[in-house]
Amino acid sequence: MKKNSWDELNKDPGLIQIMEKSASWKRKLFNGYAQIIIQNDGSGENVVVEAFSDHLEPGKLMIKKKKDKL
Repeated sequence: MKKNSWDELNKDPGLIQIMEKSASWKRKLFNGYAQIIIQNDGSGENVVVEAFSDHLEPGKLMIKKKKDKL
């Protein structure tokens, strides 16, 4: 029993069926900006983000941790 309509091979000689692998997933930029996602790992340390690219000066950003409320 087939689960999907494409599980059965093409048995009609008058039809052409093309199966090819999908392209690799890529993250794209939006107007020159990149998106980063930062998740707390519980270490209590500040976060340092460094970026570099051809033809640009490297950049560094430090995000200080928030003080805990008591």
